[in-house]
Amino acid sequence: MLTMAMTALGTETSIEKFKKAGAKPFLLAALLYIWLLVGGYLLAKYVTPILG
Repeated sequence: MLTMAMTALGTETSIEKFKKAGAKPFLLAALLYIWLLVGGYLLAKYVTPILG
């Protein structure tokens, strides 16, 4: 939600700007979000027990 709020501030919450940007930035954001979730889970599950 913080990311969405910061994005809204940066884009001045204009729907036209979102339409103009197209779907690619949103697809990239979704892929990065999934990457961070999966990567964080894997780090917590497999790396943390080795270190501790």
